[in-house]
Amino acid sequence: MKQLYDFIATFNINQLAFETGFCKRVPRKITPENFLLSFFLCFSNSHFSIRHWSVNLSRLIGQRVSWQAIDKKIQFVKVNFIKQLFLKVCETNLNNIAGQCTGLL
Repeated sequence: MKQLYDFIATFNINQLAFETGFCKRVPRKITPENFLLSFFLCFSNSHFSIRHWSVNLSRLIGQRVSWQAIDKKIQFVKVNFIKQLFLKVCETNLNNIAGQCTGLL
């Protein structure tokens, strides 16, 4: 889990969340980082549901989170946040690969 947290921390998730409209104000419960961490934790398990996701997020932050709160966060309007995050991850990985290949040619 620490590796996943460190990986997510390398990207400016909060700024990206505001730029893409994922967050419109400072989150009280569900921060973008915890939203992503709990998402990956759920997919590491063989059983996935929004209710299971809310249980994992609740454990992670120490506060009860309803499945309806998760459902609001995963509306299609919020897809741009995930797209932009994916682009940043790809860009970072490509830059790392390019840096490793420099000098090999």
